Amino acid sequence: MAAAGQDSGRSHQSQAAAEPSEGILKTIMALRGLDISAASTFDFTLPAGSTAWPAPHYGPDSPHPQTAKQSQLTQTKRRQAPSTPTRPGKSRKPMSTPAKKARPAPSRGHGPIPKRDQPLTLLNLPGELRDTIYDVLAIHERLLYPQYRPVHTPGGRKVLRRYPQEPTLALVNRQLRREVLSMFYGFNVFVFRRSEGELLQSFSMTDTVWLTRWHCDCTPALSGYLRNIELRLDAHSREGPLTLTYKLHKTAEGRIDVTHDLADTGYCHCLEDEAVAEMRAHMVGLSDLVRVATVLSRKRKMKLVAFAKRDDDEGGLFKMPTATCLYCRKKHLEHVSAG
Repeated sequence: MAAAGQDSGRSHQSQAAAEPSEGILKTIMALRGLDISAASTFDFTLPAGSTAWPAPHYGPDSPHPQTAKQSQLTQTKRRQAPSTPTRPGKSRKPMSTPAKKARPAPSRGHGPIPKRDQPLTLLNLPGELRDTIYDVLAIHERLLYPQYRPVHTPGGRKVLRRYPQEPTLALVNRQLRREVLSMFYGFNVFVFRRSEGELLQSFSMTDTVWLTRWHCDCTPALSGYLRNIELRLDAHSREGPLTLTYKLHKTAEGRIDVTHDLADTGYCHCLEDEAVAEMRAHMVGLSDLVRVATVLSRKRKMKLVAFAKRDDDEGGLFKMPTATCLYCRKKHLEHVSAG
């Protein structure tokens, strides 16, 4: 009976194992479009001693290797094992700041403090040294040509600037201005002439208008320092262009001398002699050279306009009416400037 029960149990197990295999086979054949007929089926029984599929995962019949479990006592001991204490780090000592040394109290047994020398300035120098400095800064070996020139400022405004410009040292204070400009105007030679550039033709410094303006901008106080002035006028002769020069010199006593160089050329100089003679009679009491030059230029122009004719083809010069003078019988210049 026991043997019969074992055989029946094994047959049930074989059927249960065969059913999944048959189901898998049917699924594969159905996917391939095949049919499993009854003739193609066969019975399969597991041999004796084989384990049924699928085998259990755990237990004595499990095909997996079994590992020994650690006892709970070992785990408890491991949990209760005391942890190794961490090694305490070295504590750093705070940085010690050096103690400040007390400053010794100032001694009160010293003598009186000596006075310091005053700072050395230009005005503290002796007058001889200052004059040497002014000679370098203010006195020029070349001639100086007064001129008005239109200048455009950075803002786009057009202004007239007066030349030559005064030394910058004269802008410091009144004393330096007086000392510097007295040498600047007293030792330099200022030449007033007709402007040569085309842009400066309307600013001719021999014209009485610009002479008067230069005199006003210079101020009478500064123009009183002037000692030497030249007034140069253009002229044309048959041999070529000439320059007629009037020289005005102020002596240390305040006397003004006026001369011209036309007599050295051999041409008639009656007009120039008359203008100088009238100027000498008129300049009694005048001590300003620019003022004297302005009056001389005006008187000479009035005499020239009386008997000569302006020629615009020659740059505004005046043409003499005759070739020779009726008084001295010398040759006339062909064209002469009126200033």
